[in-house]
Amino acid sequence: MKTLRVTLLPLALVLAASPGCGDGSKSAAPPSEREASRPAVRSVTLYTSADEVFATPLLSAFEKETGIRVDLIADTEANKTAGLFERLLAEKDRPRADVFWNSEASRTAMLWDRGLLHPICLYEADLPGPRADPPPEAPPREINPACDMAVPEWRRWIEFAARARVIIVNTVHVKEGEAPKRMADLADPRWSGRLALANPLFGTTGSHCAALFDSLGEKEARDFFTALRRNGLRVLDGNAAVRDAVGRGDVDVGVVDTDDALGGIARGLPLAMIWPDQDGEKPQGAFLIPNTLSKIKGAPHPAEADALIEFLMRRDTEAALAKDNAGHLPLRDNVPVPAGWRRATEIRSMPCDFGSLGTKMQERLRTLQEILLKK
Repeated sequence: MKTLRVTLLPLALVLAASPGCGDGSKSAAPPSEREASRPAVRSVTLYTSADEVFATPLLSAFEKETGIRVDLIADTEANKTAGLFERLLAEKDRPRADVFWNSEASRTAMLWDRGLLHPICLYEADLPGPRADPPPEAPPREINPACDMAVPEWRRWIEFAARARVIIVNTVHVKEGEAPKRMADLADPRWSGRLALANPLFGTTGSHCAALFDSLGEKEARDFFTALRRNGLRVLDGNAAVRDAVGRGDVDVGVVDTDDALGGIARGLPLAMIWPDQDGEKPQGAFLIPNTLSKIKGAPHPAEADALIEFLMRRDTEAALAKDNAGHLPLRDNVPVPAGWRRATEIRSMPCDFGSLGTKMQERLRTLQEILLKK
């Protein structure tokens, strides 16, 4: 795959123009003539917090099918989503990104609220995502012969391929009957000093913790996180760090995403994965975090952005992300999944309005920082 990071492009241009790159012949055309005769390469710049091991094969297939080069900028594990979110804010007046593939939804909603996203027009009725008014420059409404719809579906962003937040335990130290089955069980003093969580200011952990304030209520959520802090909660750099700590036996229990849990089990770590809050009295349900696709307002390559979004929203993408321990649950009911795996509709999930959550995230993150991280 010829995917390049945007940060490497200036170096590539410098090397291409450096003396000694040609054959030294005096008959060689001047650089300006060579550039003029070279066909233009279409490209699209993608910012993503999705793990590159999952994103790269899909982007390679897109490049092969369309001939459009993808310039990829990815986030780090520790700063998941938050780093690219801040970068997009900084680039608001001069956007460099065309598409943002976010591995969660709350910061996508925050970008919409700040006016950084352009509505997406599509006709896929079975894909979730909040509706939006068409932008002022929207093209005339035309009938799409593929589905005989006269009015396009304008959306703020596209949601697809969710992961779930799950509890993992070290099977050497925690017997099957003793494992916590609900998020509320993690506040029990018996897990004192034995529980780890990724930094709640970033990524899916931040969205999950923030959403608990709506699910549990303000007071109960504060009491829950205060109990975790009192019990000596270990806050680590990311979900992978939590998984590895539980696998080594540094702690016995952690909360991670499904892809982290399955990846650790595939590596032979002594882990068991528990779908939380699936039964009992008034079960809360597991927290699902969909991937999101959004188009940046003022994208330098709008047509290429549309092509990439259209490619990634296909059923094949959800099917690919459900395979090989990738740990994603298709949001569509008609997407095949491997034996023993599930679709999002096949587990009990915690209700969450990500559009509403996005408006509350900054306040919730400040509260979490005060409770869990303040020295």
